[in-house]
Amino acid sequence: MLDPQTKQVWYGIDALLEILGKRFPVIKTIGQYKPVNWLLKKMYSFISYNRKVIVAAKSSPAKIDCSPSFNVFYRILFMVVFLLTNTLLLFPLHHNLLSQVPVYSLSVKQLMLLQFILVGIHCTVAAFLPKHTAFDYLGQINMLALITTLLLIPLLITDSYTKTGNSIHLIYLALLTIVIIREFFRRMDYANILHRYRIIILINLLCAIAFCAYLFTPIFI
Repeated sequence: MLDPQTKQVWYGIDALLEILGKRFPVIKTIGQYKPVNWLLKKMYSFISYNRKVIVAAKSSPAKIDCSPSFNVFYRILFMVVFLLTNTLLLFPLHHNLLSQVPVYSLSVKQLMLLQFILVGIHCTVAAFLPKHTAFDYLGQINMLALITTLLLIPLLITDSYTKTGNSIHLIYLALLTIVIIREFFRRMDYANILHRYRIIILINLLCAIAFCAYLFTPIFI
């Protein structure tokens, strides 16, 4: 942010605090406290260095891309944080949602093992890709898993008021499936995987089918 009169420039979280401080001075005061400012800057960097993975939208040729350069540390941190988030969210999903489905009979340990098998498959696939493409691929898969998990939370909220497996839930799950499939192809296209590495798309589709089969078909358990 540039002040055209004084020519002073603010970057990142400092610019944000300056803008918010015009309306809410207390926010600027708290944000300028050194420990808080340090934490805010780290959080800003965490989001900023991964904004392309989060949004997965290409800049128009006519626009300036202000995204920072690729940072290995923040990309790995991003994937670790949201892998842990997805893992923790498996517990309420297992106990309050999946366990009420008649054909589901996995334990939470089996569900977590299944998740880490998929993580292992994705990491193995990424090992055969160029470094930058591999990080983009893993980041997009990680983000897709997070989106899926977060979009299941409304079912957890309504579980206390409606019976699991009713028509509303089934319609929601059908729409969620369509959204996730579409988002998968969009993100793989963004990461230059869709057209350049079609075998990876096939592996992902086979993994998704095997995951659902193992999850909801009693004969595989």
